[in-house]
Amino acid sequence: MSDPSEGALKGLGIFSILRTANKLKFFLLSATFVLLIDNVFLTLHQPGIFELSCSEEMIFKSNLIVSIILIFVLYSFLTSVILPVLALILDGFYIFTIGRIYVILELYFDKIFDVGESQMYRVPGYVRAGKVRDEAHETKEKYFLDLYREHKEKRADLMECAMFSFYCASMLCWNYFLGENKENSISVVLARYFGSEHHVWLAIVWLLGIFFYRFFRSDNADWIYCPIIYEKIHEEKMRLMKLERGK
Repeated sequence: MSDPSEGALKGLGIFSILRTANKLKFFLLSATFVLLIDNVFLTLHQPGIFELSCSEEMIFKSNLIVSIILIFVLYSFLTSVILPVLALILDGFYIFTIGRIYVILELYFDKIFDVGESQMYRVPGYVRAGKVRDEAHETKEKYFLDLYREHKEKRADLMECAMFSFYCASMLCWNYFLGENKENSISVVLARYFGSEHHVWLAIVWLLGIFFYRFFRSDNADWIYCPIIYEKIHEEKMRLMKLERGK
């Protein structure tokens, strides 16, 4: 017989909440929302979160519940419209500047050091994601479909984590700017506590590092480990090579 309290916890979804709380995305979204609340209050010259938390009287005077509801609406607008557009602009800027320079330098050094085409391939067993997708459509086998679906979920998870880190970095930069204007923002209060502003800048760099990490991954995100398809492609390649030699 199950414990009634356990059933109540399951009904509240507490286990799924705790499972979600272990993920970096949950932390980034929570931190973004808290920073946004602090930023809005300080922008309107109202007491910030630290000041409110230190005074019970201020909590009742500031009509906190209504303010948080309005901020939640603003949060939804920012994370669904404004910040994704800014992230897209930043992506485009990187791809057409730093990214393009990186590709040109990579091709240049490959040519200098005579890196052959065979050396530029992935390690044996890896194939392009599109090959797995095509095989799933052709054979209708669940194994290939699951493999491709898992690959897509991992890419989506990486992209979400990058976006959420950008949201959090944007809020932290705004919060730090407000604190520089003599407001008691979260970032400035923490900087005073640690005795240095380096921790704030390290946090901003860390968040932006998560955002740009997907561009510098050592393993190409478009490759999937699938020896079955790899062997099939390799055998076909060898067969064509033999036919060419026989001509």
